[in-house]
Amino acid sequence: MPSGFFWTRIVPQAIICRVTRDRRQPSGVAHARREAKTALAENAREYPLLAEALPDALFITAPSGMVCYVNRAATRFFRRPSSWLVGKRQSDLFPPATARQHTRAIRRVCRTGRPLFAETPERLPGTELWIETRLTPIRNRAGRITHVMGLARDITSRIKAEQALRESEANFRAMAENAIDAILIAAPPGRLAFANRRLANLTGYSMQQLGRMHIAKLAGPAEVQRVMGFFRRRLRGEEVPMRYEAMVLRKDRREIPVEVSANRTIWQGHNAVMLIIRDVSEPRRLAEERRRLASRLIEIQERERLIISRALHDHLGQILTLARLEMGAVRPDKDGSALHLRKALRQLDEALASTRNLASSLRPPILDDLNIETALEDLAGQFAESGLRTTFTHRGGPSPESRHVKTCLYRITQEALTNVARHAHATRVRMHLDVTPGETRLTVRDDGIGFDPEANRKSMGIGLVGMRERLLLCDGHLEIRSARGKGTTVIARILSPDRPGKGEEPS
Repeated sequence: MPSGFFWTRIVPQAIICRVTRDRRQPSGVAHARREAKTALAENAREYPLLAEALPDALFITAPSGMVCYVNRAATRFFRRPSSWLVGKRQSDLFPPATARQHTRAIRRVCRTGRPLFAETPERLPGTELWIETRLTPIRNRAGRITHVMGLARDITSRIKAEQALRESEANFRAMAENAIDAILIAAPPGRLAFANRRLANLTGYSMQQLGRMHIAKLAGPAEVQRVMGFFRRRLRGEEVPMRYEAMVLRKDRREIPVEVSANRTIWQGHNAVMLIIRDVSEPRRLAEERRRLASRLIEIQERERLIISRALHDHLGQILTLARLEMGAVRPDKDGSALHLRKALRQLDEALASTRNLASSLRPPILDDLNIETALEDLAGQFAESGLRTTFTHRGGPSPESRHVKTCLYRITQEALTNVARHAHATRVRMHLDVTPGETRLTVRDDGIGFDPEANRKSMGIGLVGMRERLLLCDGHLEIRSARGKGTTVIARILSPDRPGKGEEPS
């Protein structure tokens, strides 16, 4: 059937029937009607041209769903010529479920007489095209619905853009949920449009509570005006610092120092601000601890130098001076010279012993000559002589050969035993060294009065800080377990340089 013929038979009749309803019209009106009828008939020849020029696919079907007409755009959609498409039913063009859906929609338009817009886009079978369709009834001169006209618009680019947007948002959420830092997106006037779980952990609020919160509630009291000022200025596109430090107010009213990185972004089509919040309380604590350590180390160095100076001047110097005087009093022809010589030898022996003790305290030679097990066993014996029951056991092997590691373990044990002797009021100390291929583990456990590690964190002595610093230099870690009345356990772990898996890529 020629397309022009179809359009002349179907479309103009639907329009002309509205003009010829009243036969009792004056001659002037009848003349106007005849002119309008002629004009519509002439325009009918233009309808096929208009249909073929449409970028959207246009098709006309019978109430049964059989295709009566398609334009050129529809042939491109289906990749079939119009001669093949015309006369086909919905079941010939689409899978069974889709064909039944189309047939029901066409019958619905014929039954109700109202246009129908497909709410859900569909994908054409065998293609990458996504379309959305609008169905409109076509009536004859008597007003009866004879056909249904459909317009199908290619929305593939929109569907792909929406899919890309969904994928991008899904990737963002996955990245944000696995981020180490807290991430939030704030939309005007400051409500939290997005928050990751790290922010909930940082602030103590639940995800549901954060979803109803204003960012001003998360800022410390002294920070609210500054933070909100940055937020409003950033939304307006003004120049503001991209990074700044602030205080986050937790649910328990505790303030935490943080570093904030902020940028303007678009969230769900509106301007917003993304903030990446990093907890710097632990780095600050470590930095403050290191500053205190450096200050105390300088103080200790000066004190040690003073002790060494006094030992050399007051003790060793005096002994050597007396020995010099005794030696000067020796005369071969004078009685008593043998006595002066014996005194001088005793004083030289005392000076030599004092010198050895001083050198040994600065660097125990046992570390250079023997293994760490023997050195720790000797150290346990020294403290046992002071009345503290000290036992040492070890397991595994071979022991670390690094002088650096041996010195670290020795000094940590020495400091731990010194703390027990001074503060723990303990009667027994157990020392154990466990050497495995992966790590070396030293444990010092006492039965003393113990203490609260959290309560004493800020007032931690130079000894414990020094132990941590020594272990950090050895790729190690210090753990302290204690409770009031339950003693204290000090655990030092040092990873072996040649441990299995070191330097390998993770699987």
